[in-house]
Amino acid sequence: MAKTLYAPGTSGIGTRARAFSWLGKRFSPGWCLYWCLVYVFKVPGLGDYDHDGSADAEDYWKAAKKRGKVVETSDPKKIPAGVLIMWTGGSSDHGHAAFSLGDGEMMSTDLPTRGEVGRVPISEAHDRWGLKLVGYVLVDGNGFTLVREDRTKYETTTEVNVRNTPSTRSKILRVLEEGHRFEGKDVVNGGGREWVQTAGDNYVALEFVKKV
Repeated sequence: MAKTLYAPGTSGIGTRARAFSWLGKRFSPGWCLYWCLVYVFKVPGLGDYDHDGSADAEDYWKAAKKRGKVVETSDPKKIPAGVLIMWTGGSSDHGHAAFSLGDGEMMSTDLPTRGEVGRVPISEAHDRWGLKLVGYVLVDGNGFTLVREDRTKYETTTEVNVRNTPSTRSKILRVLEEGHRFEGKDVVNGGGREWVQTAGDNYVALEFVKKV
């Protein structure tokens, strides 16, 4: 049996910490895949897989579909934390790659500012550039497993507030609609009730969600 090759930090700790270490820092425009692979996942690239003259995000996606394992989805809500998100299209057909934070957010080069790493909604790549969200990579074309950590999946049973700490007195960051699915890292106590700690390190009251 072939040995599984894990990308460094696939527990969800190493990759996330490395991604956040770049928040607000300058990075060469257009080098989204290079940033994700070299600085976040620490795995090698694939080169010009489709022989179109450019080693880009579309190459990486095509190779992962052919030789690895991917999850195809166009719904940002279904993108879990800690995965490599992929888009196709663009003016030069290079696509885009970014690191998922869960809860519909990501760390990305060139968003919201060109030449800088930022934290933005996953939908921003489509809204800003018209790119097509195609899914995320579990095992790439080189055989590296990019995600290892299993997390509990939840679904909201009504509209529920997302807060920045486990307390009803903390700031409301946004409101999730009924039926929204997300991943939880842990269940913690706060203010006399239980809270689900989301993959994005925010909190949702446990009484308003169910496991799926």
